[in-house]
Amino acid sequence: MNDSTLWQKLTSEDNLYSAWLKVAGNMGAGGVDRVSIEDFELNLYDNLGIIKTLLENGGYDFLPLLKFEADKPSVGKRTLGIPAIRDRITQQAMVNVLNPVFDHEFLDCSYAYRPRKSAHQALNRVENYIKQECRWVVDADITSFFDTVNHSILIELLATKIDDNKMLTLINKLLDTEAVSNSVGISQGGSYIATF
Repeated sequence: MNDSTLWQKLTSEDNLYSAWLKVAGNMGAGGVDRVSIEDFELNLYDNLGIIKTLLENGGYDFLPLLKFEADKPSVGKRTLGIPAIRDRITQQAMVNVLNPVFDHEFLDCSYAYRPRKSAHQALNRVENYIKQECRWVVDADITSFFDTVNHSILIELLATKIDDNKMLTLINKLLDTEAVSNSVGISQGGSYIATF
């Protein structure tokens, strides 16, 4: 996609407000800066304006994640990270403009983290397979996948579809914030997961 078009869509007031609505609707906790949804909303338009200005000036930096451990039955403890509200808005704004670029690349049978796809649709598909007398079920997982994502390879792959240096720089900044160690790993559960 054209360099300026993608960036203009990202930084548009409409896109940032749409991202805010999605983040606010999820009612998540505040991040490392301890700013809650309610705090952010007190000066909503000023706060969105700050994000817009920082993005346009190339000065937007993601805050560190607020990290905590959660129990995951199959693998034990897993470290999760909560981004600041402002960073979740920026991530969602990125998703809003990048999803149309990448969504058509997914197979129709891929339901996770995709717009207009749901767990209920996946269950309906499984029910249809059962009715067709399909009997094999495969449960597969890549061990520590999110912890081992190589940033350089990811950016190289993204660059085949995104002809926008500003966007790639912003994605790099996001990945650097999320790195588990030296340009490897991403936080599980971020807004952008489905897109990347």
